[in-house]
Amino acid sequence: MFDIKRYPQWVNWTLKGSRKFFSTVDGFPAASNDPKTWATFEAVAQAGKPCFVLSEADPFFGIDLDDCIEDGRLSDIASQIVSPFMGRALIEISQSGTGIHITAAGKKSVDRANWTVDGQRVEIYDKARFWIVTFKPLFPGDAQDLLDCQSQLDSITTWLEGQQTRKKAEKPALAPMVGHYSGDDLQERARVYLAKIQRVSSGSRNTKVYTTAGHLYSLRSATGDRLSVEEVKALILQWWGPTEPCGPVGPTGPCAPVGPCGAAPVSTQYPS
Repeated sequence: MFDIKRYPQWVNWTLKGSRKFFSTVDGFPAASNDPKTWATFEAVAQAGKPCFVLSEADPFFGIDLDDCIEDGRLSDIASQIVSPFMGRALIEISQSGTGIHITAAGKKSVDRANWTVDGQRVEIYDKARFWIVTFKPLFPGDAQDLLDCQSQLDSITTWLEGQQTRKKAEKPALAPMVGHYSGDDLQERARVYLAKIQRVSSGSRNTKVYTTAGHLYSLRSATGDRLSVEEVKALILQWWGPTEPCGPVGPTGPCAPVGPCGAAPVSTQYPS
């Protein structure tokens, strides 16, 4: 049997609004990774409200189940998690009054610290964590013995990992987006893209046409195909309509700019 009070890993904690603050017995900020800021249980109990600090140097772990008590009853997931630790761990009502803290001896075999199963958040820590121990047993009259629960901890983490794997496997495939392109139809992809682009009526409209044409030309299919300059020009004309401005359309580089009116290449200087 372990006595958590014998470990000199305690700090003071206070609640201001919805935030918790942790401090040394002298009132300075405490750190969960700095043993110099910790003290004995007796020293902290005289100064304020004790909070344990889980570390690699101690044999303990803690399970945090938030918002699992409603109308005096545990949620189904919380009941499943609490059950293996009954009579072997500190099982307490958390400081909020709506959660459960389970404290026992053991160390996690996985790096992960939190899971969500059927809406119930489950957190497990065994180092570098402030851990509030309320000494308010969930079950009145419980001896609150603190025993080695390594096998129980391993079983719970294995079960939690399995629940997460099941959740991923059952996740439904996303339905196709309305208006979204299918396959490698570049023309369709281009039209979907153009439908999302807002036209401008004056000022920078030529720049808008030019940059939009560049985006269309950059589209690639799965096999690396792309739209031709003529295809880009036709799509731009369909998108802009019959009152298109005269200005360069098409990418720079290997393809010369092409006027949207279908004329010969025009100057790359935009008209004012």
